[in-house]
Amino acid sequence: MEQDAAFGIRQIVDVAMKSLSSGINDRDRLANRLTRVREALVAAPPSFVRIDQN
Repeated sequence: MEQDAAFGIRQIVDVAMKSLSSGINDRDRLANRLTRVREALVAAPPSFVRIDQN
């Protein structure tokens, strides 16, 4: 389950990054995808979200 969630988040981030390309430049899509990532991280179990203290 955790691997599937990580894959989904990577896909959302990929779409967000592509929305910033010079050919597309879609800031609304970027904002939407960042909101989806935030929602996914908030809903994720604590063991899934790791914060690197380095």
